[in-house]
Amino acid sequence: MVKAKNYSSSVIVNKPKKGPIISSNSLTNQNRFASQLAQPFDPSAMGCRVPDPFSFPTATYHLHGNVVLASDVNGCGGLLFMPSPLLSMVDTSKASGGSSIVTSSSFVDIGAAGTSGLTYGATNSTGLGVVLATQRVVSWGIKITNLQPELSATGRIYVALYPACSNIPGEEMLNNAASPINATYITSYCINQVPTAVYNSAIENQPSGAQFGVQDLLHGDLQVVGSYTDPTYFKFKDVATMNNYSSTFVYGTEALSGGGTISNVGNSDVHNMTGGVAICVYYEGMPASTTKVLDIEYIYHLEGSVAGASSKTSPVPSNQVASCVGTTVDIEKAMSAAGRNFGLSWIDKGLAFVNNGIQKAQTFSKSPLGQFARMALGV
Repeated sequence: MVKAKNYSSSVIVNKPKKGPIISSNSLTNQNRFASQLAQPFDPSAMGCRVPDPFSFPTATYHLHGNVVLASDVNGCGGLLFMPSPLLSMVDTSKASGGSSIVTSSSFVDIGAAGTSGLTYGATNSTGLGVVLATQRVVSWGIKITNLQPELSATGRIYVALYPACSNIPGEEMLNNAASPINATYITSYCINQVPTAVYNSAIENQPSGAQFGVQDLLHGDLQVVGSYTDPTYFKFKDVATMNNYSSTFVYGTEALSGGGTISNVGNSDVHNMTGGVAICVYYEGMPASTTKVLDIEYIYHLEGSVAGASSKTSPVPSNQVASCVGTTVDIEKAMSAAGRNFGLSWIDKGLAFVNNGIQKAQTFSKSPLGQFARMALGV
């Protein structure tokens, strides 16, 4: 009697490792999505999509660059990274009343005359609108690299995660040169924290706070992954702002009574980050007034619909295929699995290089030529 084979299997998602998580039978959408959330810099994250009920074709697009940071007169600096390609970074040093610590950057300055050098985007709505009509961030993160000489590198780096607010200013308000947004309020809009509260080593006291010595970065890079609090973050968002800035617009029933003029009108949907989490970085103890102390690399993996009028000439990858189909339960399970990593990990290229060198040295030492060399050297 031949016993019938049992083809049933179960998949346990637990602490995603670098690269895709592979079950015994197949690479499921849920597992792939969890891996891509946890490792945005891994090549497997390229082309990632959200496994939700939306089954129509989507295109993927990726924004990748870096920012080189300086230290102020006190050897300090700080930035706030946001979960959006259109409002991606806030210079908390400048928002706190100090000077800008951005030496060079591939970010786009999206601030108006009064807020120039304060708010940045990985792109702007005009540039992204050539490629996509709607977009959502599937996976994102930053990677911190030391730029100081290894033998003299000093300083400490603090990292904390803050849920993004739902009242972040629209693009029109940030770009309004006539009445620019007050710089001291920008972080309050983004994460409900005043600039001086996040431009401070006290962020280590946050439940998500962590401290690292610059020496920890000598043989590797610190990866901080964007986290999420709610699946609503993965809703598709408009790329273009629908309303233009106006100082004479009168709304609702107040128009009948001659009152209610709005000074700042705009559609903040392009900066809607509800359900996302911001990454706050602060550093101190660096050499004072030094132009290059840290390099922070960023990446945003986007999914969206192609901008119809410009789809033939815009740089859209040729991978507009059916999106991953799943349920909101799949998304929540993947978010939970990715969240167990706490968003912090090391990309230890330097140590891997050292270990590889040691292995080669040990192999050479055991070879006939290596033994002859040891005899000749008396070791």
